[in-house]
Amino acid sequence: LKAAWAATTKYGLRSTEDPTLYNVEIPGPRHRNYNGLEFSDKRKMDSNEFLAGIQMEYYRSRIEHLRSLGVTCMIVGATTWGDSEVLSLYTNAITSDYVDSHYYYQYPRGGLRYEPGLTTNGHPSSMLDNTDLGIVGLMVNRTVYGMPHTISEWNSCLPNPYTSEAMLLVPSYSRLQGLHPILFEWGGDTTSTIFTEQREIDPTLNHISLFVTVDAWSRPDISNAYPAASLLFLRQDVKESENGYYPTRLRGNDVFDRRKQYFSSSCSLGMIGKTGMIFNDKKYDEQCNDNDVLYLAKQGEKSGLFVSETGEMATDFNQKLFRLNTSKSQAMAGFAKGVNIEFDDITMKLDNSYATVYLSSLTNE
Repeated sequence: LKAAWAATTKYGLRSTEDPTLYNVEIPGPRHRNYNGLEFSDKRKMDSNEFLAGIQMEYYRSRIEHLRSLGVTCMIVGATTWGDSEVLSLYTNAITSDYVDSHYYYQYPRGGLRYEPGLTTNGHPSSMLDNTDLGIVGLMVNRTVYGMPHTISEWNSCLPNPYTSEAMLLVPSYSRLQGLHPILFEWGGDTTSTIFTEQREIDPTLNHISLFVTVDAWSRPDISNAYPAASLLFLRQDVKESENGYYPTRLRGNDVFDRRKQYFSSSCSLGMIGKTGMIFNDKKYDEQCNDNDVLYLAKQGEKSGLFVSETGEMATDFNQKLFRLNTSKSQAMAGFAKGVNIEFDDITMKLDNSYATVYLSSLTNE
């Protein structure tokens, strides 16, 4: 081990460590000072491979047990989020039926309830501010080629005046990509320091209504969009892309390399066609990369206008405006005050500086 992990400036093996004494540390990615550890990169890579092997053995044994009980539904080992996402996606992709992840736009710091100590994660902003497209860029880049991808939790968090756009952007681009998002809802409650403090001021107080930053039902801009957003997704109003480009391909030990545990968050490719990543250990089509998708993404980066290869969606970052135009759902989100927005069946002209508007067919025609 000392020879295999040797490095000129960092430890391969400490002088006090001895495998026969079971005291060789396995520095996992969640170590409190992982990147600053004095261990060599080779030691970290071998440790990641060891931990991934244990995790895959566990997933396989649990899935085998569930199958022996007669479970026939699709199974995934665990949700991917947090540190070392490549490793997590890899262990699930190799052992499971699909991959799963969580994404929150502008997730707050200091808790989820509106009470002292809560701070926003940066200045509240629109997902249309840049080509990451908020959480959409994260979602599409963490898709593994050929595997179903569920997002079992997502939300655009308060306080933010632009949360309504997420209810249109996430379902629309998920349909284009073939993803399966589930909006996370958590209502308010009264177990808060605010309630306790107010009760001391007014002893007759027996209830206080609180917003929670991932609340959905009590937010009109979100709850009122449920029917239209659900229709366009579940009715498959948006066509799924037939072409894609997968820029990330990990070979051999790449998946265990700490320097390759990070993804691009750009949605440039994902606004045109399918995208994501490829693991060499997972079956894939050698011809899966369509250069037309790459070309259209590059053109979009130059012009600021991204039109999906299906022709149904357009995102204009110059105007910060998203437009969906299908035979059964037509909608817009963004900044369009005084601008005529043309669709096949309607022209929208708004006085609002910002809005999200849907037109949905109720007859499936």
